[in-house]
Amino acid sequence: MINKRVEEMHWNGRATDVSWLELSAVGVLKSFIDESFVVKGLLNRNILFEFYYLGDKNVLWLFRSMSDRKSFIKNNDVWKDFFSSVGAWSPSITPQARLSWVEFRSVSLDCWCDDFFFKMGWAVGEPLLIDDEILTRNNLLRGRVLVLLPYSHLCPDYVKVVTGSSSFMVSVREVHEPISYSSSLQWLGLN
Repeated sequence: MINKRVEEMHWNGRATDVSWLELSAVGVLKSFIDESFVVKGLLNRNILFEFYYLGDKNVLWLFRSMSDRKSFIKNNDVWKDFFSSVGAWSPSITPQARLSWVEFRSVSLDCWCDDFFFKMGWAVGEPLLIDDEILTRNNLLRGRVLVLLPYSHLCPDYVKVVTGSSSFMVSVREVHEPISYSSSLQWLGLN
């Protein structure tokens, strides 16, 4: 068993620290496949908002007024195509998963295609986006996939790939760096 270091901190937040959240709602995406259509669909319906990805399938929507927020939550015709639920923000909403790039090395070149890497993403989590370098073949040493991983889940070190009567081992590594803004826009379908 691995010992984990835990620190404790006390915080006495003021009401003004979270007052901005009173104008927000949290939507739970039906699936990430729908994500590319969410923003465009809401903009086509003239809904004005700011949004923030919270982790998991949670999106925080910040509205300009309380009436806009209440109207958005109440009018499920606006969001039902994209979200399984939408409600006012609550401190109990905490993501259970993270977005992370996962890097795959030692891939046989005869397998080098977006379908292969998307399937590799399923071996470690829920794949969302294939890195452009896979499609352009600019870097044949590694391929990266943006994956949704439960916080409790660790990536395997290797995935054994069986192709007919032969097999090979693919090295797997979670890349611990922030998700870039351009990757987020691509995943959201806004680029």
